[in-house]
Amino acid sequence: MWKKIPLFLLLLVIGGCSFVGSFAVGAGDDPLNFTTWKPYALGVSALTSAIGLALSLFQMLLGQKPVTLGALTGLLGATEARLRKDIQEAEWAVREVGAEGRAHNSTEHKRTREEIDALKAELLEELRKDRERPLDAEEEARVDQAVERILSSNDARLRPVEEALQNDRVDDAYSRLMGLGKQSQSGASDLASDAFQHFSTAGALYLGRDTAKAIEAFEAARDALPSHFWTHVELSRLYLRAGRTEEAETAARAATAEATNRRDETVAANTLGDVLVRQGRSDEALTAYEEGLDVAHDLLASDPGSAEAKRDVSVSLNKVGDVLVRQGRTEEALTAYEEGLSTRRDLLSSDPGSAEAKRDVSVSLDRVGDVLLRQGRAEEALKAYEEGLSTRRALLASDPGSAEAKRDVVVSLAKLGELAGEAGRVYWAEAHQRVSELHAEGRLDPADAWMLEDTAKRAGITDDA
Repeated sequence: MWKKIPLFLLLLVIGGCSFVGSFAVGAGDDPLNFTTWKPYALGVSALTSAIGLALSLFQMLLGQKPVTLGALTGLLGATEARLRKDIQEAEWAVREVGAEGRAHNSTEHKRTREEIDALKAELLEELRKDRERPLDAEEEARVDQAVERILSSNDARLRPVEEALQNDRVDDAYSRLMGLGKQSQSGASDLASDAFQHFSTAGALYLGRDTAKAIEAFEAARDALPSHFWTHVELSRLYLRAGRTEEAETAARAATAEATNRRDETVAANTLGDVLVRQGRSDEALTAYEEGLDVAHDLLASDPGSAEAKRDVSVSLNKVGDVLVRQGRTEEALTAYEEGLSTRRDLLSSDPGSAEAKRDVSVSLDRVGDVLLRQGRAEEALKAYEEGLSTRRALLASDPGSAEAKRDVVVSLAKLGELAGEAGRVYWAEAHQRVSELHAEGRLDPADAWMLEDTAKRAGITDDA
């Protein structure tokens, strides 16, 4: 009932009580000197009564309903909730951006930037060794950020995590990070960003290692900070890898809802398109990809020199082309692929030393070659495949330990072997050798296990050989 009391009436009551009280209390009852207190009581009475009357008249003139205590407390509660959400997101952003800044500031961190970079390079190399599959560029960047956070943080609780990584105990590091996240949730910290950071760091360490554990960590991160766009994107991709397509779609649509800028919209559209393709909903997937491409084109038009915008356009073009190929629309697909290839060549010319740009060009060359082959233009396809293989051999030579580079060479060799027919055994033999190396190193993606038998068969290699 008290929530329905008009605010102006309450102010009038307070003012009246103050007025009456100023005369009801005698000097003998006031140890602080009644003559000093009385003018203040009268002042309070006059002020509150005046505010109450003014508020009442103002609402009457405007024909508004009186402001009640319930409405006032509701407004204050909503404001507090919004402020808490803003504080949580701002705290996360400050900590995310601040990790690198702390590493640069020698007064806040004992290690120098050079020491951190050296340690990070060592840990990243160790993490690559035991993965079940190679990571793509975005996943590698996420792992890089996670290790950077561990090494740059001033939080003493992360030192055992670092020690575990240095001793190749990734499981221990993961468990400690998950434990820290749960401690933060249980009251050790009133900011969700603490729990979010620990959970997302744990998830990044398990990318390419254990999809189920990575999902568990990113789900916890999502629950700690539901508004974080990239967590929904990562979850959608992980669910898709695990074959959980309905959950992947839910996560992709959540990413769309949490997009905070135009580039996020492009990423969210492509993420949703990937799920729809897996579900066999090619028309819807094409719509999603085309929406992402439109936004990417807009961003590039507004900043023609942006390497990120150019790459985003090329990614969307390839995705659009992939769906068009599925639909048998090869001419349109070839147009999309060739535009993507041209964009990627432009990026490579701007940064000739970029391994990512070189690999992107090789991927586009494969797609162009595939469509040309479908159209019966074998000689043109051969040129595209050969250029792709040359690029990939160079990448592998510059990074012999890269499982991704080795697999890419296998893919190019397989395309050339397929095109060459009976004369292609030399390509298949090398492909089998590369696959066998990955298998022996324990770095052959389980999804690629079929390659061992297939390349051996095509190369004419028997068990007795």
